[in-house]
Amino acid sequence: TKEQIQAKYDELVEADKKLQYQRDRKEAYPEIGDQLDDLYKKGAFSDEMAAKIKKVKDDNPKPS
Repeated sequence: TKEQIQAKYDELVEADKKLQYQRDRKEAYPEIGDQLDDLYKKGAFSDEMAAKIKKVKDDNPKPS
């Protein structure tokens, strides 16, 4: 019925509103690569992970 359709629509709109913060945060956060690079530079990774990241950076140097 029309009422059931409207009720379902209203339910979906409310559910969407409750998740708006996720979309807002996604747009506001720095790119994940930038976040990980910052953690690497600050020494937040284990020695093993830092060595893996260093190898990738050494094997693929940033152009000067």
